[in-house]
Amino acid sequence: MASCAVFAAVDAPSPYTPSPLGYPLSLFRRPASHNPRHCPASRALAPITYMHRIMKKLKIYSILALLATVLLIGVWLWLRGVVNDSDITLSATDERAEMTPAVIDSIRSIGQWELSTVVLTTEVDTVQKRWLGLVKDHLKRSYTGRMSVGIDLTRLAPQCHTVEADTIRITLPDVCLLDSNFIDESKTRVIVSDSETMEHDAGISKAMLAKARQRMRHDGVTPDVLSQCRRRATDEITRRLTDIGYKKVVVSFGNSR
Repeated sequence: MASCAVFAAVDAPSPYTPSPLGYPLSLFRRPASHNPRHCPASRALAPITYMHRIMKKLKIYSILALLATVLLIGVWLWLRGVVNDSDITLSATDERAEMTPAVIDSIRSIGQWELSTVVLTTEVDTVQKRWLGLVKDHLKRSYTGRMSVGIDLTRLAPQCHTVEADTIRITLPDVCLLDSNFIDESKTRVIVSDSETMEHDAGISKAMLAKARQRMRHDGVTPDVLSQCRRRATDEITRRLTDIGYKKVVVSFGNSR
């Protein structure tokens, strides 16, 4: 037995036994203290390292939770804004629909809407022959008239408008001469008269008045005056209807009712 022990001791490699490369084997061996399990300092720091890892994970989870919360709040605010906008739009539409008939009635109640005034003076003459045409009597008169041009809104049709979304289309009676008796006969003057009989002749006076009225209508109610009146009416009607919420107002003119 002793010989075996001695043989084993002799065969055990020495720490300083050279390696095949000529270096001591101790240089290639890991010290026992290098293993963290066998190092007292490493065992003391292990709980701290574990807590550090936990805190790091908690920090990541907290950031993710915060981002999710912010995202949810943003989605909630967006949905709330969409719902509120829809409610406001529906409320505005309902209010506009309720106010439209009242505004149309207020427009109709204007009656004869004067948009332009034209004051003219014209001269009309006539000749009367007698004694087989050998004698001619002349009569010339000056007439003054004040023409009121506008729209007779009492002719506004009951179904004069149509509504589509935020657009309203309305058709007004066309611009016209509101009063055909626009000549002020108290301002009529005689310029030339060869016969008093002609001056007092009712037939001649009526014919000359009709001729003066026709001439004034032609000279006073021009296309420019009509266009100006339509433009003024369009501006006023547009203003009234946009005040109750319509974004687009289309005004047209034509014969109503």
